[in-house]
Amino acid sequence: MPPKKSKNGFYRFMQDFKKTQEQKGKIYPEGIKDVQNDPECSKAWQQLSEKEKQRYNGTNDKGKGQTEKLTGWGERISDILVRQKKHQEYEANMRADIEETLRLAQVCESVPDLTVYIIHVNYFYSKDLPDSSVLYIPAEIAICEFSIAEGIKRSYHQIIKSDVELGYARSTLEHCDRTHKLCPDYEYGEDDYSKIYKKFREFLKTTEEQTGKIPPIYTRQKFVTVVSCFLDRITLSAGLPKETFPLYSLECLFGKLMFMCNPDKIDRHSCNPVLLAESEFDKDSFAYSPNIECLYHHQIEGTSIHCSLAIIRQWCFIICAYCCNWFNIDIIPDVHCPALHCTDDIDFISTSVKSLNIDKKFQPSTLKSMTGVSDKYRYEKAGRTFEEEAQRRKEAMKNPLEIIDHGNNAPGEIAKTFPKFYRPLRPPNNLSVIFKGSDNPSTSHSSTTSSLGATGHGKSSATVKRPQMKGIGRGGIATD
Repeated sequence: MPPKKSKNGFYRFMQDFKKTQEQKGKIYPEGIKDVQNDPECSKAWQQLSEKEKQRYNGTNDKGKGQTEKLTGWGERISDILVRQKKHQEYEANMRADIEETLRLAQVCESVPDLTVYIIHVNYFYSKDLPDSSVLYIPAEIAICEFSIAEGIKRSYHQIIKSDVELGYARSTLEHCDRTHKLCPDYEYGEDDYSKIYKKFREFLKTTEEQTGKIPPIYTRQKFVTVVSCFLDRITLSAGLPKETFPLYSLECLFGKLMFMCNPDKIDRHSCNPVLLAESEFDKDSFAYSPNIECLYHHQIEGTSIHCSLAIIRQWCFIICAYCCNWFNIDIIPDVHCPALHCTDDIDFISTSVKSLNIDKKFQPSTLKSMTGVSDKYRYEKAGRTFEEEAQRRKEAMKNPLEIIDHGNNAPGEIAKTFPKFYRPLRPPNNLSVIFKGSDNPSTSHSSTTSSLGATGHGKSSATVKRPQMKGIGRGGIATD
């Protein structure tokens, strides 16, 4: 067989171009063929300098005569090591920056006034990329400006409209039905990431003007990948590098604050601040607090715990509940905690009743089961309407059920239930029952044999004397 043709530099450029455009939301159904026919790809290749083209063309000569170790996914191990080293350096710089920020705030006695930005992002579906990374398609984004002294100052919330790629419709329906119940084609959603970038940058403008740089954005560690995919999309839409918005760990910040609020109770050498903060967040103390979600999730039953706006508010409330007492800050409802947690015992019931919302609607699942029927279709065709349920209850009140408890009958009533004449039971064949109450079992046996009759295979229980048998063998049987 002839040797396979090696890939040229333009082919490798098309792969990078395809990955970049897919992150922006563009779809190539035919794969690399559509990229090759895209005039923007050719235009971008022509705009590259000779040095940049040499970087793509030089990869072919680089591998000749060498056997580089690859992973099971076909990725070079050297690239993975470089990526890991870069990630470790980024985390080290992040921890150092957080420690220095808190140290300066503590020296100036302005830790409660320290302003941070907290973000959370929901997604529609995820897809695996050739470089073993995961790409998340954003569905909802919420960010708030927060400080311990002023609580939640302001927030920005946006639902994103997106086109589902071919082959990901089922996974999108399953994830959405299980969590936030957002539709990819929501009519009030925003599908232009450049507009989202402008609103997002405008939200950070206050702190950016004071410090002269973009402030870091905090989120929990398990949402770092999802938030990074969203930040990459808005930066690419604006033509900026991916590292435009620094993304920090919220657990690291909260853990340092926990050490600061409890200098005597927590051992700094044996306790990990990240694990302490993570355990505090995992309690979900304010997960089911009313009226902290967005308007969309406020109208759908069972979705408030998955709302991005509700989640970042919960994180802020948890930090305030832990730190406000140490810094002697008065807790304000809807700013440092939910309104329901700041009421007195007298009006607790009235506040609870006011927080109830009977206008919430139940949204059944549109995902079809293996039988081809969805829950929404079942409720529409076989479920009772409100009028039918009210009519059923009205008829049930007219004809109440009569419950008879036979265990509470009187002794005389129990005797009336049996017939007057009935056949007596057979005497038992057990000798222990027959001899019970008799001092002489032998006499009792002789007196009861006639009434009971003979037992066993014989006709009589008397001993029968049989004649002696003669022996049949050689010697016979000796008799006296």
